[in-house]
Amino acid sequence: MIRTVQVILFLLGSAIFLFLWHEIGAGEVWQHIQTLGWTGMLVIVGLAILTHVANTCGWRLTFGEQRRMVSLRRLFGVRLAGEAINYLTPTALGGDVFKAILLKGTFPLTRGLATVTIAKLSQTLALGVFILGGVSIVGPFLTLSLRLRMGIALSLVGGASLLGIFFWLQRRGLFSGSLVLLDRLRIRGKLLGRMQEPARLLDQNIAAFYRHHHKRFWGSVGWFFLGWSVGVIEIYLILIFFHLPATLFTALAIEVFSTLLNAVLFFIPGKLGVQEGGKVLIFTLLGLDPVHGFSLGIVRRIRELIWVGIGLLILAVYRTEARPEETGIDGTPEGSPF
Repeated sequence: MIRTVQVILFLLGSAIFLFLWHEIGAGEVWQHIQTLGWTGMLVIVGLAILTHVANTCGWRLTFGEQRRMVSLRRLFGVRLAGEAINYLTPTALGGDVFKAILLKGTFPLTRGLATVTIAKLSQTLALGVFILGGVSIVGPFLTLSLRLRMGIALSLVGGASLLGIFFWLQRRGLFSGSLVLLDRLRIRGKLLGRMQEPARLLDQNIAAFYRHHHKRFWGSVGWFFLGWSVGVIEIYLILIFFHLPATLFTALAIEVFSTLLNAVLFFIPGKLGVQEGGKVLIFTLLGLDPVHGFSLGIVRRIRELIWVGIGLLILAVYRTEARPEETGIDGTPEGSPF
């Protein structure tokens, strides 16, 4: 059933992309990409390093006192490998698990999974702050319909509610509670039985971090916020390369609404159709040429695919480190420092 839904979503995204490509015309899109040039493309691809470094620093803080046990360079590579998997999967979770697996030579799997879980909340919280702050800045100056404003408001309220629930569940024992829920639903098995102790240790690690590392958590949120903010600079530079009137206000408006749309439609594999169609919609709402919006989406798609390719290459190198006998769920001694 899940695979069927994935295929349907993929086909839907592909149909949107092909429709826009046909309507706008490959010639115009290619003309704008030529305007960007190799130099512009290298600048855009290189700028993404700032985002990846900021996000890696945000994740590193979630290791608490043990963050010095793994280098920033190693975490940078592991994160790129995991994000490459996330980009190609609709749930964007498989790569997070693989990040913890790749760190098994340094940390127990439960410890790695705890940091990944905390970092996911931290990054999502930073995303919420970025979107809310951005909408607060650009919203009053934009002419948007009441229905659209209501839709944006509902999306923000819904996202904040889900974020609050996720945080509450983490503090109360997300993984152990999930196993209890499955048991009450009479979903049982040997594997679930074996996961009870690791789940308890995982929740213990997460709770210990929130208990002892408040400043590091908010520092992590700050790094992830910087990572999201780099997108504004990227949009600004692409507008300049396209020889369009570029202001930080316009770049912020495009990036904020793009990020909001991506967050709402996160379940679309690879954001196929969302990346390009979203830019067309946003450019239209802002009174800009939608052709430029589609072209900007293509440029971003190329940048993303280049970094996904780099992540997959790193994954191929690291894969030998995650031998089958090392990829099982393990624990860490109770009371060990986070």
